[in-house]
Amino acid sequence: MGATPRLCALCAGRFAHSSVVRYRRTIAKQYMAANEVPITVPSFPRFGAKGVFTSPYYPPTGSTSRSQFIPDECIGPHIRFSTLTANIRARRGSKVAINMPVFYDENTPKPFNDPTIDYDRHLYPEDDDVRNGAAKEGHIYMDAMGFGMGCCCLQITLQAKNITEARTLYDQLCPLGPIMLALTACAPIFKGFLADVDVRWNVISGAVDDRTEEERGVKPLKNSRWKIPKSRYDSVSAYLSEDPRLRPEYNDLDLVIDQDIKKRLIDNGMTSTPIMRFALLSRLPQEWTNGCRRISLTCSSGIPLSSSGRRWRNPQKARRTTLRTSSPRTGSTCASSPRHRGATSAGVSSSEAWISK
Repeated sequence: MGATPRLCALCAGRFAHSSVVRYRRTIAKQYMAANEVPITVPSFPRFGAKGVFTSPYYPPTGSTSRSQFIPDECIGPHIRFSTLTANIRARRGSKVAINMPVFYDENTPKPFNDPTIDYDRHLYPEDDDVRNGAAKEGHIYMDAMGFGMGCCCLQITLQAKNITEARTLYDQLCPLGPIMLALTACAPIFKGFLADVDVRWNVISGAVDDRTEEERGVKPLKNSRWKIPKSRYDSVSAYLSEDPRLRPEYNDLDLVIDQDIKKRLIDNGMTSTPIMRFALLSRLPQEWTNGCRRISLTCSSGIPLSSSGRRWRNPQKARRTTLRTSSPRTGSTCASSPRHRGATSAGVSSSEAWISK
């Protein structure tokens, strides 16, 4: 949803979304049995559960995700999703390891060890992950990007008139992410187990965590450039505006900055605050393969990274935080009024309700 000054973005989004949700539920009910009802949850409770949870059934033996729980047939048909899945695993050097704490009630065994894990599977080298301790005691274990990307969320676009307003809006919305996370919590079940967490945030964060063991701090730095404290999908690391009310002490995190990129940005006239956003892009997009090495180069496959913004958008969309800014496309007609076309936008995301861009 693109908002113009004539319409309150949040109000318009609320009413438009309510209408769409009601319409979708009406359609869904037409295909359900008399004893079935649509439930509004961001994650399918039995996704990845042992046994049959899809129709038709497919065995979880695919070579793309190499998951013990999710068949490759669950991956979307677009090449981007299978590439992301394979590239995350290849860069990390193992499958992702998502561990959500289980909720202990009177019937939960102690200690709890995820009974769906097959420690005797030897289809792929990554099957050694569980034998090497990837699954934690007392946790629900998930091993593929699909567990995070299989979740859903609400997305609303808030449009600003220029970059200054977008950065100010970004900073003002930053504190709303955790609040909306709590208000919209409705994902308490994973793989059929009741979790002691009721949001999907850590699942989607872990699902795209392609950091190596050195970058995660498991091993001392040797081949990696630095230790990276967060996954690609995680919390906001810095405020962006140049409002005088933004005190330096508010940006007090020890950020991992690419100093070469920082120097190039300063040499070319960029001010200090947005440098933190750009220089934080310390990793290439997960989709890039076959010769794409630097943001400023054209892929060797012959696909040009045109000046329309792909050079920025490709690495930008490979890192998502609780709040995101989105640059306009050249010639964009993203709003109904010509004076707002190509405007910069900002937004806030939580776990279940996601107002982004």
